[in-house]
Amino acid sequence: MKIKRAIAMWCILIFILMLTPIAFSGQDSVIINYIADKKPGDEVTVSGVSNFNEVVIKILRPNQTVLYLNIVKVLDGEFNDKMKLPADAQEGIYTVVVGQGSEVGIRTFNVAKVPSASEVITLNDISFKYPGQEVTISGYTTLKEITIKILRPNQTVLYLNTLKVSGNFSDKITIPWDAIAKVYIQW
Repeated sequence: MKIKRAIAMWCILIFILMLTPIAFSGQDSVIINYIADKKPGDEVTVSGVSNFNEVVIKILRPNQTVLYLNIVKVLDGEFNDKMKLPADAQEGIYTVVVGQGSEVGIRTFNVAKVPSASEVITLNDISFKYPGQEVTISGYTTLKEITIKILRPNQTVLYLNTLKVSGNFSDKITIPWDAIAKVYIQW
């Protein structure tokens, strides 16, 4: 049971960390939209906004080797590209890097096999948020208790809460006004 609970907490942590603001230059060169967790064989859509004419999209496996590389045109300030994960894709955190040179946006997503029915956690999407805005973390789980943990870029805890749940759950946090606009990476 501890393993199931640990997996559930990791899934929630990964999801929450992917919802936090991503890094971008002072000129907002690239912002990547949220990418939900995937399983091997799923299609991955990489989209967002940029003020470049074209962007390089690179997806790195958990071991930091290149899985996918493509150059995409930016039309009306937006880019969009799709790729399919291999059926035997390695489980873990994948990193998406989009941009040109040192002007890039970074986003991560998790690839994991489908959990059994006894350890289901689904999380509702959260749009891009700015400092001072409220974030609602909600979803459904078959677990009796979950822990929501958000880490700052320097790996210190921004938010930690344990919820007793029975199906649907919801928790809210207001992003501090002094939040750093950097990549919030899960460990």
